[in-house]
Amino acid sequence: MEIHSISVHQSHPILIQQYPVVWRPPHFGWLKINTDGAARGRTGESSCSGVKRDFQGLVVKAFCENLGHSRTALEAEIRGFMRAIHFAVDQGLHFTHRIWLETDSMQIVKLVHNYSSDVPSSVRDDWMITLDVIKQVQCLVTHIYREGNSVADKLANFAIDSQCLFAFWDGAPDFVAEEAKLDALGFVRYRVKKISF
Repeated sequence: MEIHSISVHQSHPILIQQYPVVWRPPHFGWLKINTDGAARGRTGESSCSGVKRDFQGLVVKAFCENLGHSRTALEAEIRGFMRAIHFAVDQGLHFTHRIWLETDSMQIVKLVHNYSSDVPSSVRDDWMITLDVIKQVQCLVTHIYREGNSVADKLANFAIDSQCLFAFWDGAPDFVAEEAKLDALGFVRYRVKKISF
């Protein structure tokens, strides 16, 4: 992994590291679904989203849902993740494709890999059902930094900003089309980390 370091000179030295983040398309025969959840502490609003893409990076389906108020960020992330896998299975996509689920929540990835029920009680029953589905379908579940999850992030924020209860698209909606195109082209984004000395 290539890391760029920049030294900032001030009374307390800070090292700024830049990590390249690239969204990767799935192999032929696979569908990749990126999910996200958003929760705004100031207003208490929350939402979730998912975007399904093929081996060329083209958006096949996308959705977003306004979850209302008083959802934690983790619950919003979990709901988006669960919606995505159940939509895929309900549409029978697991019969024609392998499914790759990707999220910017490392906590969700750990919960899946550990087959853990340590989630908010409001989603626990649905979560355990989802874990069984993932096991049966043999989904690949991975983490990506949020910089590489920008399409799903924009979809989740759209659900809050537009007060849209639920939206579903065949293809990329206009407001994420450019981000999706950059992903398909292998555009490099950078994750910035500051280290104080």
